[in-house]
Parts: sequence; C-alpha cells; structure tokens
Amino acid sequence: MKLRSGFVSNSSSSSFIASDKTMSTSEIAELMTQIVIFDYLEEEGDSDWVKEIKAIQLKIIELCEQEYDGNILLPFTCNYQTLIYRDDKGGDILIKTCNNHPFYDLKTLTYVGEYSERFERTPNEFLDVRTGLICEPRDY
Repeated sequence: MKLRSGFVSNSSSSSFIASDKTMSTSEIAELMTQIVIFDYLEEEGDSDWVKEIKAIQLKIIELCEQEYDGNILLPFTCNYQTLIYRDDKGGDILIKTCNNHPFYDLKTLTYVGEYSERFERTPNEFLDVRTGLICEPRDY
C-alpha cells in the first residue's frame, strides 16, 4: 500500500499557483507530468498506461521547445483532468488538479487549497495534450 507524507485532505481536488512568471504553461505541464510518471511507476511499474503517459510527455516537451504558453489540459491525472492556465489579471499560472499525486513536492508550485477566488473564471478552451485538440474541460 502506498502511504503519502506531507499534505493530506479529505477532498481530492487541489489548486496551485506557479508564480514564476518566466515559466510557461508547457514547462509547468512537463514538471507535473514527471511527477505523474514517477508516481505511476511506483504503483504499476512500466505498464502500458505509463508508456502512454511517457509518449504524451514527448508531446509536452515539443510544446516547451515551441515556447507554448496557452491553456493546457492533462487528461491522465488521477480523479480529475489537470487544467493549467495563466491568470488574466496577474499573469501567474493557475493549476486545478487532484491531490492524488505529490505535486506539492514541486518547489515551483504554491498550494492554495481546494478553492481560491482566483480560480472562479476558468477558461473554456484548453489544448488536450493527449489528442492535440482544443477542448472544453469537464466540470469539477
């Protein structure tokens, strides 16, 4: 059985802010994907699911090379899609996700809880990194 240390909540939704304005949304997505891969490797080994996420990671690396800084949807996080986007007011990167992966270990992210007023206006369109298509996220 896997035991988590650090942050614990009864809810599985979490919100983070990446306030390093020099980073792009694709760079944040790549860091978070590394955490997901490591997390799933611990649980499942190098399963087909992990191999699929590794293939998606290559697409995210391409986005980083293109300096993509638009809205990103990671469809492979546990329980919820992960939404990564820039706050239209302050320019910070906002992240809506689950707390089932240890994203709080990333020094570039600040945990803000399950809800923050800054997250009220979620954009309607995101690039789904699995399909490469623009889509609307599912409701949380």
